[in-house]
Amino acid sequence: MTTIRTDDTFLHCPDAERWRGVLARVNGHRATNLDTAVRPFDPVAAEDPGKVLFPEPDLTPVLPEIGDQRPAVGVMVEDALTKDPIVLAAQLAALALEKDCEIVVISENNLSGFERFGFRTERVAGNTEAERAACLDQIRAFWNLDIIL
Repeated sequence: MTTIRTDDTFLHCPDAERWRGVLARVNGHRATNLDTAVRPFDPVAAEDPGKVLFPEPDLTPVLPEIGDQRPAVGVMVEDALTKDPIVLAAQLAALALEKDCEIVVISENNLSGFERFGFRTERVAGNTEAERAACLDQIRAFWNLDIIL
């Protein structure tokens, strides 16, 4: 946000490419539930099981870049917003492009509804208000959130 970007630098910026990808995924279609789609081919559930193959796990964690000094904005979403997040997803992606910031969607639900667009999402967990506040503090520290809306 401190440097002036020209059209060329904006087009070749990796963050701008990422947010353009998020905007391209903003549509009314829902993702297919892969569990039900592949169930007939699951060797464990099949009547005539075949050989079970386990892929090599990729345990590379998704962490923010250490040298990344871009501001981050957290957005708390509730059930009412996540039923049809298309408009909000487009607005948040546009905000990230315009202000050159990172958007982190925060929800108390297991799924916020923004995962399908490519947003970074975090879940606030805890049984008590104090536990939820501590979890939110950890999220704020991990992502270096300047503001939570």
